[in-house]
Amino acid sequence: MSYTTVPMARDRKTYEWDLEACDGAEILEHDFRDALKATDLDDHLFQYTGKSLASATGRTTNLVLVQNIGNDDEGIKDRGWAYVTFDDSGRPKLPELFDNGHNVPKRFQKQLERWADNNE
Repeated sequence: MSYTTVPMARDRKTYEWDLEACDGAEILEHDFRDALKATDLDDHLFQYTGKSLASATGRTTNLVLVQNIGNDDEGIKDRGWAYVTFDDSGRPKLPELFDNGHNVPKRFQKQLERWADNNE
């Protein structure tokens, strides 16, 4: 009897931005995006205010970078979240690590800074 070994799919990391619409501590809705674009935010009535993101509905909005780790065979096996905060001058920034301990790639901080510059 012979067996054929099927190679396991290799894990890969993908990233997406998420706008979490919140009412207090409850997350009401996720709006996932491949990139940050001012027009995307305008379409959903989100506005950059310099210290936070505010919605026309009065709800709070969290801007989050999400890291998905997985493969085509097994799907998403791990997910990390990096919540955008604002420094003392009101500039948005990402943490150095996702909540799962993986590094946040520097290119996303640059993308966030460009987005903030275009929305001031």
